[in-house]
Amino acid sequence: MWLGVWQIQRGLQKKQIQRHFMQNQQPPAKRLNTLQPITQAQNYKNVLLEGYFDNAHSFLLDNKVYDHRIGYEVLTPFYVKNKRSPILVNRGWMPQGPSRKHKPFIPPVLGDRSIQGVLFWPEETFHFPEIIEQSWPKRIQALTPSFLEKNHFTPFVLIMEKPLGTLFKANWQPFHFPATRHYAYALQWFLFSCILLISLVRINFQK
Repeated sequence: MWLGVWQIQRGLQKKQIQRHFMQNQQPPAKRLNTLQPITQAQNYKNVLLEGYFDNAHSFLLDNKVYDHRIGYEVLTPFYVKNKRSPILVNRGWMPQGPSRKHKPFIPPVLGDRSIQGVLFWPEETFHFPEIIEQSWPKRIQALTPSFLEKNHFTPFVLIMEKPLGTLFKANWQPFHFPATRHYAYALQWFLFSCILLISLVRINFQK
């Protein structure tokens, strides 16, 4: 019964996140270079950035699936004008290729750019220990606040609204499971509880 209640609470949280996401998606997009301060109240805010990519130091967020194909989400540092710390930008999904031995080629984006996307504050999640790679781009298993802090990035990332280039696909979602999935799980737990209760009463009545 407790697990059923917990799933309902998770579903309500997802509905709140979805509502907050839709509200912050309303145009016009804010120009991040002039926003002060930048707090978690701007989570899912639609913003514009002006600056340049650090093409030499991208990360590959591993085990991401798009259209039943395994691949990576490409994360590249972006240096914003008037800001000190670089922002990690999710440029979209690209396929892994025939073998994990060979990392995909990430096309560089040269010069100053104006890009648009959604601000996102990641949360700490369970993940396997990272295998430290020496060569770039580096594969990572999870995008967490501790990872951003360790690598001197801002505590938020930017999810690009429209990936640059045809190699990338927009694959990011604010959460993996919708609220309705949690409600379905809650119903299952309640049904299991009822079956267990009926079985318990029947067994004791027979005794």
